[in-house]
Amino acid sequence: MAAQTSSTQHIIVIGGGNAGFCAALAASDAGATVTVLERAPKKLAGGNSAFTAGLMRCAYDGMEDIDAIVELSDEQKRTTEFGSYSSQTFYEDLGRITEFKCDPDLAHTLTFKSHETLTWMKEHNIRFDAA
Repeated sequence: MAAQTSSTQHIIVIGGGNAGFCAALAASDAGATVTVLERAPKKLAGGNSAFTAGLMRCAYDGMEDIDAIVELSDEQKRTTEFGSYSSQTFYEDLGRITEFKCDPDLAHTLTFKSHETLTWMKEHNIRFDAA
């Protein structure tokens, strides 16, 4: 039997957490067929999000930035003060928390592209709720 050939790549992503889903979405955006494999039972699926109640740290300039990625009710918008959390502060916090044992280029990408990444995820139908 002759092997079938296809111009579409089939990518297998191991793990259905945020990183796995981002890898799967990016591969799909590039035209690949994607299969995500998750070994955790359904109740524990989602990678580290299952242990952090889905909380993620992200730089933002105010309620408008939060509203762009999180599904906020009108009441939450009216009654919650979100303040701000700059990319620079996030970067400095990451350095302090890791005792500056993190790769500075990766840390910069993580912190300065955090909001952009969550916006991209939301555009791909990943839902974020206010905690």
